[in-house]
Amino acid sequence: MAGNKLSPRQKMIGMMYLVLTALLALNVSKEIINAFVTINDSLEVTVKNLSGKNAQAYSAFDEQMRNDRTKTEPFFKKAQVVKKQCEDLDKYVAALKEELIRVTDKMEPNAKMVALTDMKAKDDYDNPTRIMCGDKQDGRGHKATELKNKIIAFKKNVIASLDQKDRAQFTKRLDELFNTADPKTGALEDGKKTWEMANFYHNPVVATVALLSKVQSDVKNAESEIVGHLLSSINASDFKFDKLAPKVIAPTSYVIEGQEYSAEIFLAAMSSTSDPEITVGGSSLTVEGGVGTYKVRGSGVGEKSMLESSK
Repeated sequence: MAGNKLSPRQKMIGMMYLVLTALLALNVSKEIINAFVTINDSLEVTVKNLSGKNAQAYSAFDEQMRNDRTKTEPFFKKAQVVKKQCEDLDKYVAALKEELIRVTDKMEPNAKMVALTDMKAKDDYDNPTRIMCGDKQDGRGHKATELKNKIIAFKKNVIASLDQKDRAQFTKRLDELFNTADPKTGALEDGKKTWEMANFYHNPVVATVALLSKVQSDVKNAESEIVGHLLSSINASDFKFDKLAPKVIAPTSYVIEGQEYSAEIFLAAMSSTSDPEITVGGSSLTVEGGVGTYKVRGSGVGEKSMLESSK
């Protein structure tokens, strides 16, 4: 499968976000606000890059479908389910980001969307808190809860589309990327005892938008890992070869004078690093360099039969 570890760039962005979130509790300066804009810009670049990588994977799937539809189709269908789930969550988050910016900056309904850096009220936290958490003490029942439920459904639907042997592996990975559990006892701040409050309460709009961009980045990253795994699984059971050798097969090893000699001449493909298991009549042969050697002593005259199977 594709690598499970985040790139150094993604780790850096995540660390910066955590540090800046902690600083918000102390002082919301203009420099911190602008730093969140920078983080959001970096996350959006990451989302764009991952989208391009995923598009290449889907193109590879299309090529595999043209080459061998029967073998590819089961994996292709799973990849399409993953793609649809990721697209739906990504679009929802993108719409939520736009709503936060429009409402906070009091934009006209038909006004052209502005970039985060061009917002007038970057430090406003009343509107994003009201939209995401409402006025309840636990912050539940509003957009933050809706987002959490969509993330939970996303994880469930993606895992359900995979084979049983892959589910445990990717369940763990998705839980790492999308932790929707409430904070443990001893939360960082009083009153932030729910996932909704811990992530979205009393944060300026730039921090909320940056966090949502991180969700989009995580969605694209999960899509890349799972689709890459499905793509590599298409040929995972195929026998791989790295060596070609000429072979001659003749119906007899001798020729009587005047008799015509015929033989089949072809290139045989074999692996020099992974020997197949070859059995003849239930007995395993010695295999070296991908070639099995069959030896038997003559046990009498007459026609003989040989049962041969290989895997």
